[in-house]
Amino acid sequence: MQKRAQITIFLVIAIIMIGTLFLLSYSQDTIDAIRPSADTTGIKGFVQSCMSQIGEWAVYDTSLQGGYYTPPEPNFPYFYVAIPYYWNNQAASIPSQGEIEQELAAYLFDNINHTCLNDFNDFRKLGYRIYGARLSDPSEISAVMRDGSVLFTLRHPISFEKGNSKTTLDSFQVSIPLDMKKPYDLSNAIIAEQSRYPNEMPLSSLAALAAANNFTFEITYFGEDDVLYSLIFDVPHKEPLVYGFMARYDWSELRYG
Repeated sequence: MQKRAQITIFLVIAIIMIGTLFLLSYSQDTIDAIRPSADTTGIKGFVQSCMSQIGEWAVYDTSLQGGYYTPPEPNFPYFYVAIPYYWNNQAASIPSQGEIEQELAAYLFDNINHTCLNDFNDFRKLGYRIYGARLSDPSEISAVMRDGSVLFTLRHPISFEKGNSKTTLDSFQVSIPLDMKKPYDLSNAIIAEQSRYPNEMPLSSLAALAAANNFTFEITYFGEDDVLYSLIFDVPHKEPLVYGFMARYDWSELRYG
């Protein structure tokens, strides 16, 4: 088992590092490429481009952490992520879809102001006076996981004035073409099978689900009882989407007889 554990550890490290490099590749140059134009369409497009950029990060990052932006305790620290326990000593602990959607919305809210909108400074340089530039209410952002995509909605009034002209926009929406619902649903199926055999890894079920749903998986052992499950989904023209969660077993009888 030790040799197999070492092999899978290196495989998953490689996958996680790919994810890290993917996120790091979003340099400020990427954000700077989202440039404003001086009409209403350009204003709305600027906001929605920011939502798309940060929303994509949200899906990739929270997937690595089992659907969480801020994982609850207990969790397993691994590189720059904290992976939640979906199975902990014969007890399931899986977030609801609504909880994951709240985590996605919280990620977007926490990052869009300073990372991309930047107080609409580029519009100010064009001579606009702007009111409501900074988002301050998390409830104004919502996320919905759908088959094949995640829908982000922002409802927040932003007014732009220049000369005698005034424009107010209060609704923005983007669809991120990343399927987070599928790995979440499959994780639920895996844990449901886990519940049937509380102290055994559901490898047969996992392999069958992978074959039927076109994903691969890696298993990494930590210590004597902790296991990381990584579900890996190919994304056309992008990095793979990796959905991770932990399980903790009690294998003391196997060790000590």
